[in-house]
Formats: sequence, structure tokens, C-alpha cells
Amino acid sequence: MDRGNWKKRGTSNADSSQEERASAEPGEVYSSENPIETAQEAEWLHFPSSQDNMEDCSSVIQGEHQKRPVRRSMTSQTSIGLKKMRSLVAATKTLRRKCSRLKEMNSNLHSQLEKLKKDFFEMKALAEANGALTLQEMLDENDKKAEFLKEQLQCLREKNHRWKEVTIRQAIMWQAKSPCGYEMLRRSGCLTLPSRMTLKRYIGYCTGAVVSSLMKQRLHTESTHLSEREKMGSLIVDEMSLKQALTYEKKGDKVHGLVEMGGLEKEVGIQNELATHLLAFVFVGLSTHYTLPVGYYFTQSVKGDHLHQLTLEVIKSIEEAGFQVVRLVADNHASNKKMFTMLGNGRMMPVVPHPMDMNRRLFLSFDHCHILKNLRNQMLSTKRVLFNNGHYYSPTYLRKLLDITEKQSSFKLVRNLTQKHVYPTNFEKLSVKRAVEVFSPQACIRKGVTSALRYLLQYGRRFGIFGFEDCLPTIELMEMIFKWFTIHNIRNTTFHVVSRDQNRMPFSSPDDDRLIWLEQEFLPFFAAWKAAAPHKRAFISLETYEALQLTTMSTVQCTQFLIRSGFLYVLTAKFSSDPVEALFSTIRQLQGSNDQTDARAALSSLQKVLVMGMMHSSPSGSTEQTTSPLGSPSARQASCSTAVKQAGQPLEMHSLVNQNQGSSGECAASTSATITQTMRPHLEALQTCRGAPQPGIRASTLGLIAGFLVKAAEDCITCDDCIGKIKAPSSSGPATAVIFNLDRGGLSYPTISFLSFVSTLERAAEAFAPLAISKKRPMALFVQTVLPAVALNPLFSHKGATSEHREAMARLVLQKFSRPFFSNYVRDKTAKEGKRKRIAEKPKSRKILKV
Repeated sequence: MDRGNWKKRGTSNADSSQEERASAEPGEVYSSENPIETAQEAEWLHFPSSQDNMEDCSSVIQGEHQKRPVRRSMTSQTSIGLKKMRSLVAATKTLRRKCSRLKEMNSNLHSQLEKLKKDFFEMKALAEANGALTLQEMLDENDKKAEFLKEQLQCLREKNHRWKEVTIRQAIMWQAKSPCGYEMLRRSGCLTLPSRMTLKRYIGYCTGAVVSSLMKQRLHTESTHLSEREKMGSLIVDEMSLKQALTYEKKGDKVHGLVEMGGLEKEVGIQNELATHLLAFVFVGLSTHYTLPVGYYFTQSVKGDHLHQLTLEVIKSIEEAGFQVVRLVADNHASNKKMFTMLGNGRMMPVVPHPMDMNRRLFLSFDHCHILKNLRNQMLSTKRVLFNNGHYYSPTYLRKLLDITEKQSSFKLVRNLTQKHVYPTNFEKLSVKRAVEVFSPQACIRKGVTSALRYLLQYGRRFGIFGFEDCLPTIELMEMIFKWFTIHNIRNTTFHVVSRDQNRMPFSSPDDDRLIWLEQEFLPFFAAWKAAAPHKRAFISLETYEALQLTTMSTVQCTQFLIRSGFLYVLTAKFSSDPVEALFSTIRQLQGSNDQTDARAALSSLQKVLVMGMMHSSPSGSTEQTTSPLGSPSARQASCSTAVKQAGQPLEMHSLVNQNQGSSGECAASTSATITQTMRPHLEALQTCRGAPQPGIRASTLGLIAGFLVKAAEDCITCDDCIGKIKAPSSSGPATAVIFNLDRGGLSYPTISFLSFVSTLERAAEAFAPLAISKKRPMALFVQTVLPAVALNPLFSHKGATSEHREAMARLVLQKFSRPFFSNYVRDKTAKEGKRKRIAEKPKSRKILKV
């Protein structure tokens, strides 16, 4: 249809529409309806002219108008207006342009999609090659290594990194294990680790109040995460040997190394004695895992009645925190036996009334590992000849077996049987592992000593090996002892399957055959042996027998009690003292593997253990596990997060731990009548100026100290009148000769009157120190005691000086004098009273010097 026909029809009016339709060319369609219907009709009739114009926009038109096309007759169609047709053509062109742009955008998006797919697969391959996907998967599983690697990656782009508490606690252990190795690793740049000051700020200052607060907070926090059954636990008591040494901590104004027994040291009169042992209390869960240090004391040969009193205080504190002390475990020491006897009202019994509740029971037991070592030592002893109804239990068979294995080549009948097993020294007798290996019957587990003895009993004569014909009683005794130890050392629920040893199965019934064997076979055997022994040396020691009998009965009755109380199973390894041994091993390890640590180092290690929330004992120690957490992670995080706050704000403690730690107001309250009476003549002397001290070594030494005090006053005080009363010109006299010989132009010289004052002050400090070193803040107490008298001395008074001015000057001199004095005093006391080893010749091993 041409444009001229459209114009001609556009000028016609409605009356001539019929004529125009009649004169229209064949194939043209006109409609009086809207142009949309015209296009739909053209499409339906397949007219070429209409199809060409409406081809691109028909789909859009159909979407906007859902009215179906109606076939009309040629007589019913009307013409379309020119204006409407023009708008239709313009809309068609617009839609064409939009379609073109959409096609172009679609093409661009397809190309970008292909590029992104290619980049994605390249990045995925790169991530797989670098382990990023593996790292993310491990992060989703809360893996420790992945968390550490993630933090290391964050340190690459962060200059000042904020460390996680988990990383800091781990770094504390690494730095304590080897400070040099930790610092070398930091400086090498291989890893980014917290600095030494960061670790110190997290741990806080080492004071007894902080350690006590950490213990108390961990105990109460752990109790909130446990059920009533899980709160049932065993209290372990043991002590560790310490090096006798006094150390004065200047920042904390505290003397470490004296006997501290919660106030009992004053009753005994040993408050100024050097401590030789660390007495520790550890509370262990019986149905779930938590190991909580709950108390510590620095002692010197503690007696049974004092130990009984301290133990009752610790039990009371644990019970007040919500826990239940079901068992009490200790080694077979005389003081522990006395404590058990006092708990049993004069008799040592396996079960006694609970001291906190008479309706409950408290099970008493000795550590089965110590009993095993005692049995091994007495069996190998040459002072005993064990004899029972005509049978000898002789160590000769073990010695012969050792001789046979030493003569063999690389492969031996008994693997790694050494002189340390058969001829142990006093230090080697402490090893539980070697004691177990001596009695072990199965080569697949330990050494197979009794298995080898049975083999030699059966086939020895055939191969020309004599001397084992009568070793059967010894073998049976060793196997019986090993079975007893195995029953007391059940650690998990699966090892009996792996080892194929039913004796290692957890107890789940109060009528277990092994419990019956302990009561009806094991104990009667030793009772009959004791009755038939012709001499006391033909039987084990009476102390070992009593401990064996008490521990066995306690294990049987406690196991039955726990199962009847609702325990699904009982692991008897929870009854041992391994946790406290692991704590002692960790304390030594955190001080550079020092087996003779002092009280200050032990307290610092104990604080690190509580802050880290884990123990890491020596692999060669008496315990099987080297790394173990103290409790649940949530409780550990809650208790460790406030360590820095506690370092600055010590909390008051009751009978849970060391009672000798008080608040900061203790200094004013602790000035007793004894101190006042002792210091009265010295206080009167400090108020006046005396003549020059007698010339000599002491005066020259004090002259050097007085010069140091003058120099300190010059650096801190701007009052020329105060400095002029204590400072003198340079002189080479007898009193200042030491200063003159050291002086290069920067030292200060004291006046004779000030030197006399320092001499009087030194005598007053010597009299005061024995009365105050056991206090929490001896230096502050000394300054507070003598400050009123010193402020009245004419040396600190001049024209126009107020009382506050005089006290400020006097306080400065006293503080600068007291710090070096107390440091030297405790060092001299350690040198005079501390025990020293005297070795006649050079030892073969430096280990001798450390134990």
C-alpha cells in the first residue's frame, strides 16, 4: 500500500468511508477499529503488505492486547487513521531498536559469562593447588591448624594485629618451653607471633592473689557447665620438691619462697623459714574430663595434723562451689597416713563419714602407681628374702634374664630390658613406666618379662639354660600384681578390644568378676602370706601392705557406689594421682625443664597453667598423656579472659587456696605489738641527727648507698634546700672513697649527717626485715612504719618546708633505700639457710645437679 493512498483516505470524512472501501485496491484492509486490530487481521489474512509492516511488533502487540483477532468480511472493515498508523510505525521502529539493543546486551552478557566461567575454573584450580579450599573446609570444622593459618594470613596485611586468646595461650606455652627458640622463630619472619610483652600483659604479674583468683573463678565457672552427676570428683593431694630460695619481687613488693600454710605457719613458728615443698590439691571429675587445681601451699615437712586441717579447708571450698568430693587420693607418705587416720577417727579405713555431710561417704585411697613402684622396689631389694609357704619370690630370675638378653645380638628375647629395670638407682626408681614393664606378661603391650620367664621355665634346660626351674611362684606373683594394676588402670572404653584383654574393660556392674577377684582372691592371698611369713623381711613392708589393702577395698567399694549412683561405667584410672603429677611436670617444663625450681618459678608456672587452661607434661614423665585441657573450652575461655583484670585487681580469697594473701589494706593492720616494741628504739634514733659513723668497711659501703640516694633525690626533687642538706662536694675521704674511685664526673656525694642517717636506717631495716618478710608487702609496711619518725628528722626540714613536703622527701629516700635492701636481704638469707649439694667428684650427668 503506497503513501499516496494513505493520504487520500486520511482526508476523507466518515460519510465517504463506504466509497473509499469500494474504490480500494484488492488486498487492502481497512478497519474502523484501532490499529491493533488491523495488524492482527493482516497477520491472520496473511496479506503481504500488512505482514511486512507488522512482522516485528506483532508479538509485542499481542502481549499488550489479549483480544483475539476476528475475521471480518470485506464489507465490515473500516479505514485506519493516518495519525494512528504513524504512531504504530514509530512504535515498531522503537521496538526494533530495543530488540537490537537487547540482542547486543545478550551477546555481551554471554561473552562475560564465558569469561567468568573461565576465570572461575582457573581460580578454582589455583585454590586447589594452594590448599585454600582445604583450609576453608577445615575452618568450617573448627580445626586448630586452620584457625592458626587463617590468623597468619591476616597478619600479612595487618600491621597491628589483634591476637585471639587461643593463639596467645598457645604462644605462652611455646615461649615458656623455650624462650630462645620462640624469639628466634619470631625474628626469622617465618611466623608472626605475639611479642613477649603481649604475653606478659595477658598473664599479668605473678602474685598469689592472682593465682588464687584464677583457681576460684575456674572452679565456679566449671560448675555452671556440669550436671549434678558430673560434679562428683576425686581430690588428689601431693607435694613437689622445691629449691630453697627467697626472691624479692620489686613490682609486687612481695617475698617469695617462705613457708605459707594459710596461717598455720604462725602457729608452728616457721613463718620465716624457707619452703622446701609445694603442696598442691587437684580436683578431677569421675564421669567427665576436667582437671582443676584448687589449692596450693608452700610447706616445710608438713605434719599429718596440719595436712588434715588444710585438706578439710580445701574440701569445704570445693563443696561450696557446688562440687561433690567423693574420693581423696594421696601417696603412701607418713603424713598422708596420719591424715587418713584422723579422718577415720583413729582408724585407717577405706570409707569414712564425709567431713561436710555425715550422711555421705568419703572414700580414701592411696595411689596405685606408688604402690606398684613400692612392690617392684621391695621385690628387687637385696635386704628382703620374700618367702611364702616354701616358695621364694626371688629377683635372681630377672637378673639372669637380663644377662641372657645382653649376650644376644640385635634381636633379643625381651625387648629393651635394661639395667634401669633390674638395677634401678634412686632416681630411676621413680619411673612408673619401668615398674609396669617389669611385671608385664604380654610382649605386644610392654616387654613380656613374665612371658619370657615362662618360656625359659619350659624350654630352658633343653637349650642348656639352667636356673629357672623354680621360677613359677615368682611368675605367678608378678602376673597377679600386674592384673591388680591393670584393673586399677582402665583408661578408656575401647582399649580392651584392641588389646584383647578383658581385664581392661570398664566396670559396668557392681557384681563384676574382677571386683570379686580383688576381694576373694587377691587380698586373701596377701593376708595368708603375711600370716605365714616367718620374718618381717620375708614379706613386703607393713606400710605397703596396708596401702595395698586400703586401696583395693576402696576401689571395689567406690566402683560399686558409683555404678549404683547412676554411672553407666567406671574408669578406674580416674582414681589415680596422674593429674597432679602432670601438673608438677608442667610446672617444671614451663621453667625450662628445671627439676629443682624455686617457689617464685613454681608460682609463675602455676599461673601460666591456669591462664592457658591446659597442662603439657614431659613425654618421659610418669603420666601417659602429655597434653590435656583443664576443663571444658567454654569454661576455660570464660576464666582466662579476665586474667589481665585479675592481675591488676587481686580478689580476696577464703579457704580455697593460700590464706596468706590479703587485700592491700593488710599493711596498716599487720603492725603488731611485736613490731612496735622491736622498732621503738630505732624509730627514736631516726628522729635525730647523730654523729659520723665509725670509719670502716661498713661506713664506706653505706657511703656508696647514700650517694645513690642523693643522686635519686636530685633526679626526682627540684627543691634546692632539700638537696643542699644531703649533698656534699666531691671528696676522697674514708667514707666516700669508694664513690671517688668510681666517679667519672656523674656521681653524687653525701654529707656526713646523711651518711649517719643511712647507717641508722640500715640498722632499723635489719631489725624489721625478719618480722616483715612473711607479709604481703614488706617494703610498703616498712615505709609506713618508719615514715612518721623519718619525717621529723632535721635533715628533711628547712625554712618554709611543710609537713607534706618533708614526708614526700622522706618517702622518696625510704623507697629508694628499701628496694635494694630487701633484694639483698632475701639473697643473703637464701645463701645462709638454703641447702646446697656437696659432691665429692664431678658427676657423670648434670642431671644430678638438678634434683
